[in-house]
Amino acid sequence: MPGPGRLEAVCACLWRGSGPDFPAGRFPGDSVNVTLSGPGFSVSQSAEALEAGAVGEWVRVRIGKDTELRAQVLRPGAVGMNLP
Repeated sequence: MPGPGRLEAVCACLWRGSGPDFPAGRFPGDSVNVTLSGPGFSVSQSAEALEAGAVGEWVRVRIGKDTELRAQVLRPGAVGMNLP
């Protein structure tokens, strides 16, 4: 039997389509590492997830106070975007 709080976490995972067969993404408000890369460069910075997402999905993230962008969930805690 799930303990207190565990049931809510299981329900959240099921609602978002994650679980043993679907790697968990991030919840809104979670801290993520965002990596922007292009030919010959790569930069990383911490950001705040603004949307929930599973691996492979695109989500909005906030860098600093005013900058929002969409990035692809690479793995739990990491999002990224390739620039031309």
